[in-house]
Formats: sequence, C-alpha cells, structure tokens
Amino acid sequence: MIASLIDKQIAVSLMEMVLKMDAGAIYSQILLDVDENDNYASVEKKLVNLCIDPLIDLVKKFASGDHVCKIEQDESRVTFCKRIFLDDCYISWNKSPFDIHNLIRATSTRPGAWTKITVNQQEKKCKILKTLVHSASVKAKPGTILEYSTKTGWIVQCAGGTIEILKVQLEGKKVMNARDFINGFKDINIFFSISCS
Repeated sequence: MIASLIDKQIAVSLMEMVLKMDAGAIYSQILLDVDENDNYASVEKKLVNLCIDPLIDLVKKFASGDHVCKIEQDESRVTFCKRIFLDDCYISWNKSPFDIHNLIRATSTRPGAWTKITVNQQEKKCKILKTLVHSASVKAKPGTILEYSTKTGWIVQCAGGTIEILKVQLEGKKVMNARDFINGFKDINIFFSISCS
C-alpha cells in the first residue's frame, strides 16, 4: 500500500482463486483516483465501496451460468510487496516532506510511522498519524521543530521543506490532535530524534 498511495491511481482486481499466490485470472479491475491526503484507511474504505456492485454482478453471472470473460495474468510481470515491519516505519527527518508524508499516509492504520521524542528528559516513542506538506524551507537541521501552534500542530524541518504534524499518539496514550498534545505538554520541551538512514 505504501507504493500504491504514492501513485495517482490504485486498482483492485476481482480474480480467480488458485493455489499459487496472485496467479489467478482477472475478471475485472476497478480503478480509484488517489488524493494526495488519502491514507490507508480512507483508500481501503473507498475500494471496498467501489467493489460492491462489480462483485455482485460477477456473482450473479456465475450463478446464472453466463459466460464470464477473464484475462490470464502474465506471470513474468507479477510483483510482490515485501512485508512491512515496525523498523521500516521509523521516520528519517533527512528525507523529503513528501517521502515522510507518504510513509505516514500508508502506515497510518498499522503499524504507524513513528519517531522518538524527549518528554521531561525521558525518551518516548511517538506515532505520527496525520501530516500536511509545506513547501517552505528554512536553514535548520532536519528534525528541528520550527513552530508550535495550539490551533493546528507543529511544523518540523525536513530535507528540502517542512511538514506540519496534525495527529499523534504518544506510547501508552490515545490518539490526539497535535494541538491537544501541545496543550497537554506545553511546559515540557519536546525534541525529535534524528535518523540519518
């Protein structure tokens, strides 16, 4: 899903089930335009809703004995997505705002893109669940928090731009808007750790 969310379109296939993974013939494909702020959950919901009518039509054709067209897959063009682990979701602030934004969008449901922050001199894991890309950039080290806002969230320097953090989840805490997080910890210094990977 990470790679798919970067694309402007994503497709879901209704296909024949066979013993080999992703090898069955395709009965139909349904395309969905992906918005730049869509995340895993919103795309999943849109795809489910988009598939209902085509799936019902396909089942009806099978039930009535109608001929159902299918296209055999070219196995030489089949690709597989690697399994995503928690370490793969660690945010490197040395990457571009778009790369970070896409990682957060794609993993927002699970396992979640995360960073480390220092709260009251204790290092804690913090998931970043929603962001907004800013094109403006200042001369600051990636990972530097440039601005706190109790109206929206906070703005962080990345490589070649900035990103606004809108929704977070500190380890052991519930998901909250970044502004509420700031209000709750307004007397505590918060610093992002930097990953050079």
